[in-house]
Amino acid sequence: MASYFGINTTGQSDTEKLIEAFRSTQQYKVAPLEARATQLNNKKVFFNTVFSKLSSLAKELDKFGEVKLDENGKPTFQKVDTIDEKFITRKVISSNNDFVSVAANSKASLGANTVKVQQLATSDTFIGAQFNLNDIFSNEDTVDGNGKLGVGVQQFSIKVGDETKTFKITVGAEDTNETVLKNLVKSINASAKDGGFGGLLNASFIKTTAETGCITLTSKNSGEANQIVFINEEKTTESTFAKKIGFDAEISQDTGNVRKVYESDSQSPGFKVASASQLNSIIELNGVTIVRSSNTIDDAVDGLTFTLKKVQNTDELPIALETAIDTEAVKTLIEPLITAFNSLANYLVVAKDKSGNDSAIRALQGEFRNFAAISLVKTDDVNVPKYISEIGYTINSENILSLTDSSKLENILKRENGAQLVADLFTSSTGFAAKISETISSLMSKEEENGLVQNRLSAIEDQLKYNQKRIESVKQGIDKQAESYRKQYTSYLETYYKAQNQLLLLNTMGTIGNYGSSYDSLLRQQYG
Repeated sequence: MASYFGINTTGQSDTEKLIEAFRSTQQYKVAPLEARATQLNNKKVFFNTVFSKLSSLAKELDKFGEVKLDENGKPTFQKVDTIDEKFITRKVISSNNDFVSVAANSKASLGANTVKVQQLATSDTFIGAQFNLNDIFSNEDTVDGNGKLGVGVQQFSIKVGDETKTFKITVGAEDTNETVLKNLVKSINASAKDGGFGGLLNASFIKTTAETGCITLTSKNSGEANQIVFINEEKTTESTFAKKIGFDAEISQDTGNVRKVYESDSQSPGFKVASASQLNSIIELNGVTIVRSSNTIDDAVDGLTFTLKKVQNTDELPIALETAIDTEAVKTLIEPLITAFNSLANYLVVAKDKSGNDSAIRALQGEFRNFAAISLVKTDDVNVPKYISEIGYTINSENILSLTDSSKLENILKRENGAQLVADLFTSSTGFAAKISETISSLMSKEEENGLVQNRLSAIEDQLKYNQKRIESVKQGIDKQAESYRKQYTSYLETYYKAQNQLLLLNTMGTIGNYGSSYDSLLRQQYG
């Protein structure tokens, strides 16, 4: 069949060229459907974006409260129990942050304080007796001179804070000092359920030289309340074994507030500080001495937490502190909700052409536009702010809500009960969060198939599927018609070329060739 078809300069047969021309003439049937598909896809993108922004907004609203059914079955905004407290924000302005940082919560009173750091809390540290590591532990004399320290089960007792534990280890006849010391460390560091001290005490084996070593103990919590105390019962194996290691009750008990201190020159066992009271933190707060076990003090003044950094010199003046309202913290609390609101409200404006002129979206856009002018607190008191604009927020033509005058917010926060006045604008049953929650409640639902936006998306998806079927049906019709034309045209070409060949044959029969007659010439041409 191909031998009948002419080929144009682009390599396309005349038949294909004619078929493509036909398809072009039929494009008017497909174009509106494809335009409809584009429109529906744009609308689908629009509503998917709206749903995403609604979800983000709902997530922020959940931090303030949510719409629930009250005792009468009426949907009512119910705020989170602790949300109003978060509007009572405080900050501490310090004359020097090098020595102590101070944080304030809602319970802190506004006003001035002074603080001076006199001592930092630290963990208790003990350094044990030095041993020649390669010597056999049981070959050495006992502390009480009653012979050699025997092999077998040995024990010792340690107290940290309010907890006392007795440890038992087995000493082998050939165990070296290094082996015994390491077994001691392992026993002490075991978890509480395995008989160790868990999170209260850390033991370490230290090689002081290539041939010597010792054990160190460090309390994991600071302060005198967590000091290390050794408990020995006199004239017992426990006493003998513990004293050999350096775990001696006599050097760990405060006698006149003095414990045995480690002496590096003599390498005798002892503690890093002589008195357990040196493990505490000490500050002078408004002239009053405060002693604690930690460098974080949160129970001296209501609402204030002191974190000690370093000790001041005795001749340095106390640090001046002023507790004030933290306006920035209120803005930080509100801002995520405002940002989520703006993201949706602005999108409804800039992408409105993709909504398909949806009536619900037009209504939502209008409601969002009016939020700055809606009364959010029900009261006749002229001194109580009712509009979000009264704390400095304004909304522009693109539905962007922003704090354009923070001084208004700060001035209201400074008023008596000012934090609650601001909180009411956002968290009351008619407040900003409640209004938004009520507005968007019909648009989306926590149930997968409820809510206007979910329904819109479902309907769009159905329309897209129907439209695609129509496109495919129309294209199939065009293809079928094109194939019919192809067959007709091919048939016409076959008939044409057959007629053309017959005409050539007749013309040839009338021509005298080299073989004597036109008939003979034709036969020779046809059959050689």
